[in-house]
Amino acid sequence: MFYLTPQEKCVVVSLCVIIFCGTLVNIGLQKNLRLFNWLHSAQKGSLTTAININRASVDDLLRVPGIGPKTAEYIIVYRHTHGPFTDFDPLRGARGMSPQRYERIIKYLKI
Repeated sequence: MFYLTPQEKCVVVSLCVIIFCGTLVNIGLQKNLRLFNWLHSAQKGSLTTAININRASVDDLLRVPGIGPKTAEYIIVYRHTHGPFTDFDPLRGARGMSPQRYERIIKYLKI
């Protein structure tokens, strides 16, 4: 049997807490919980100029806070099927697009 000093116990407990918290954050990001939306937007980086919706690639669209893989795919498919966007109204028909989300992403896009 071995015994740990109080300092060693503190280090072991601290490491366990850090691992546990990291696991919770990872699960939250994978499940796309609203609590972790700020992490998604921080990972995407800030946009200094609006993205042209008619020229943007999937990677460009994914940089916009509020646009995920499904919405980016919708935009690309819509462009190939119907031609270039003339206005942003077709985005309202994207799966999972709420009025609040629409208003949030529209400021990062241009035609």
